[in-house]
Amino acid sequence: MFMELKGKEQKLLDLLTVVPLDFSAVKKLLNKEEFSLEEVTRVALGYVDACYDDESRFLGDKNVLFSKEIVPNLHSAYIVEVVRLLLPYGLEPNGIYGYGNIMREIAYMHNEYLGADALALLLENGGDPNLMLPFLEESVFESIDFDAFFGAVEQENRTKYDAWVHAYMVMIGYGAHIREDRIEVFKEYDSEQYFDLKKLRNHRDFYFGLTERKEGISISIYDKETLWEVVRIQ
Repeated sequence: MFMELKGKEQKLLDLLTVVPLDFSAVKKLLNKEEFSLEEVTRVALGYVDACYDDESRFLGDKNVLFSKEIVPNLHSAYIVEVVRLLLPYGLEPNGIYGYGNIMREIAYMHNEYLGADALALLLENGGDPNLMLPFLEESVFESIDFDAFFGAVEQENRTKYDAWVHAYMVMIGYGAHIREDRIEVFKEYDSEQYFDLKKLRNHRDFYFGLTERKEGISISIYDKETLWEVVRIQ
């Protein structure tokens, strides 16, 4: 995804992509200039592009590519803070510009679980995981749902795949539509209560595993504290 920005949009993106990020300078420009909702969202999409540029620059560095910790001094390290900063200025979680939507792009971000954290922030502020994307003829969730299961077999990068599935958990936690015959919810450990899918919004409280069954691969989600399987998707 690439969006050509001009004038004050590019000026704002230039400030956002200074590492380390100078939040005071960014806020000063946002308060000085009058940005429309579309302009702010286009800049946010441009920032996500910069985050993916990070990854392409460091493809040969295994310490970055396979790190399970937050890698600092990359644009993606600031993604949660940038989303939180831009939301009050009109960032539209459901905005579609060209072939870009901020939720879908962030769901594929790879720097520990910051992409999933930023996605949760967008969904908490009005984002719709079932938003239809005309350029794909499917919803945001359907897009990552396909890749979550395709990627289970063709894992280009295990650490990156892990980050994707955490974004997948977040979408389910915020009401993504998934067929009832594909998802099984279990009782919680030592309880008669069935697991509440909304708890997946706090994706860091869970981990997942893959199992190959007769019906195909399934993704099982486990509570980190109890080690209990709470959800199974296939």
